[in-house]
Amino acid sequence: MRAAPRPNRTSLECCRGPLLYIVGLLCMIPVVTALCALILMALRASHTGYTSHIDASCCEEYVALLSRIVNRSINPCESIYDFICDRYSAQAAPGALLDTRLLEGSWGFKPSETLAGKLAYQYYRSCVMSTVQGERLGAQTASALLAFLGPSVNFPLRLIVEISLKYAIMFPVLFLSEAMFDLWPSSLPKRLHFSVHNLAVTLDTNPEPVMSAEAKQIYLRIRRDALRRVNEALSLNVSELEVDELYMALRVSLDSAQDYVASNLTDLHNLVPVLTAEEWRALLENVTRSRITGDVFLISDVAMLKRSLDILLDATSRPENAVFSLVEATSRLLIGTVLEKDNRDIRQRYFMYCHNASYVMVLPLLLVNLMETLNAGKLHDTMLQVYFSAITKAVSERAATLVAQQDVESVRRYVQRTRLLLPSEVFSLDLPLPTLTNNYAQNYLLMHASQWTLYSITVNGGVPKFITLKGILGRKPLFYNDVVVLPISVYLVVNNTSRIDRVVPLATFSMLIADTLWTSVLNSNWSDATTRRLERRQVCLTEENRTEQSFFFYHPELSLDTALDAARRKHWNTTLKFYSYQLQRISRSQLFFLLIIFHYYCPATKHAPYGRRRSEANHLFLRSDDFREAFGCGVKAENAGGPEC
Repeated sequence: MRAAPRPNRTSLECCRGPLLYIVGLLCMIPVVTALCALILMALRASHTGYTSHIDASCCEEYVALLSRIVNRSINPCESIYDFICDRYSAQAAPGALLDTRLLEGSWGFKPSETLAGKLAYQYYRSCVMSTVQGERLGAQTASALLAFLGPSVNFPLRLIVEISLKYAIMFPVLFLSEAMFDLWPSSLPKRLHFSVHNLAVTLDTNPEPVMSAEAKQIYLRIRRDALRRVNEALSLNVSELEVDELYMALRVSLDSAQDYVASNLTDLHNLVPVLTAEEWRALLENVTRSRITGDVFLISDVAMLKRSLDILLDATSRPENAVFSLVEATSRLLIGTVLEKDNRDIRQRYFMYCHNASYVMVLPLLLVNLMETLNAGKLHDTMLQVYFSAITKAVSERAATLVAQQDVESVRRYVQRTRLLLPSEVFSLDLPLPTLTNNYAQNYLLMHASQWTLYSITVNGGVPKFITLKGILGRKPLFYNDVVVLPISVYLVVNNTSRIDRVVPLATFSMLIADTLWTSVLNSNWSDATTRRLERRQVCLTEENRTEQSFFFYHPELSLDTALDAARRKHWNTTLKFYSYQLQRISRSQLFFLLIIFHYYCPATKHAPYGRRRSEANHLFLRSDDFREAFGCGVKAENAGGPEC
């Protein structure tokens, strides 16, 4: 019997994806052009000697300008969420979060009763809140900065523009710029690229757009129309040539503004604020401009933290009830690791941008809670140092079997001189925080003008080296000048697990530290003989479908078997050690980290149908049966052999 023919796709269905990208392009041009006009106005003012403080009428005009810019842009969150969830099937969904079946075809108001659906909806709401409040935060930042510095401080308009652009322009443009580059990788002007990672606007210096003739005409027509409307709205007369010159000459960042603020502030070290849960609620409601009807817990209260996590994972609870609980930071650190894989798929990167934007929005709130987290984390410092000592010993011994004889002693000294920098060493527990208010913009400025934005480590004869806050708030150990910087996520995860389960994340982070140090050893410059030997090893491992850089860490105290045996009284599935290198080129320890994440989230799916559980497991474990079988999650009961999930 012949199979029924597949229905032909309509032309509308075929063109839907490109049309969405074109809409993004159309909506971005007015934003970029208005941005350039705004900067041009600032530069003109600075060139005419305008460096005095700005009066109230100017601020009102500036607020109105920001509102007009944002109102001309689309709301990116709904469009992208709709685009991802309606457009792609489960097989193409990024990570574990955006399976159409998990989201039940809904893109705004009815999340599915799975962890995946709840988290997707949670990030969607955060992204919407960030975008909607962009113009308000931008204007609030400008006015708060002026009020904080006082009328006697000379503050160029350009610096206010730079700071405010972070709020008013970042969120609408965040999604559109990358969309355009992936739609036509070599046909759009690179000058329109906006940096995402440092969350500042970057105007590239490519003088001529390289694009097809048809695309170029469309772009130029849109650009001329946008420039005309911006000129009319702002009563300006900016030519296309002037806009080109701005694109080529300017690189807008927050660095100069932050330096200026830091050099003009005096007394920031007030008493550390002690906020009640209700005060936190008021602060969060002020930041989000929304009513928080659920519970808000303090991260220092472990019992309440557990309760908050239960609410977040409860399939019967709507996610908005706990979306801004302070425990959200922990879930972000964990789930973000699942998303941050080496996947170039544009759909996944779209989702990560919304995730990053919502994470940055609450950064000052996370900094306030660092104090409590560090105090609690110090309980584990001794254990972490013991682990690190064992790591350096094992790495040194393992390296001695691979390098040439003349390099053995050099490698040993290289490994032994490394030290572990604990989070509690990075931020002094005696360092006071600035007093925060319910003014989010001023809180942000206070934080970025205080010592909490950088920390220094002294290396190479006492020369201080500075690392940005991103290092300590990252998800992986950072190796910097013989120092392994341990991220704060270690404390967040370890402090929020039970006594029995604590050995699992500790062993996990030990594996990550070992991999970090091991990678550094393999990438360092040794003798030619060692280089040839390591190159042969890499070829051999690649041919065997094993990762090139993985350090198989079998120290008795830190082995995965020991950790899991202590945590679940069940020996590790031996097939875990032979994962498929072809599916994902990441180290064994990173894969283990994914497994730990799913281990903690697994109870959230215990009531889900078998097919849905299997779908989540497929995404989390990268379609590897070895990992699903390790804890028996997402497999048939008769084959599980592990704890019920």
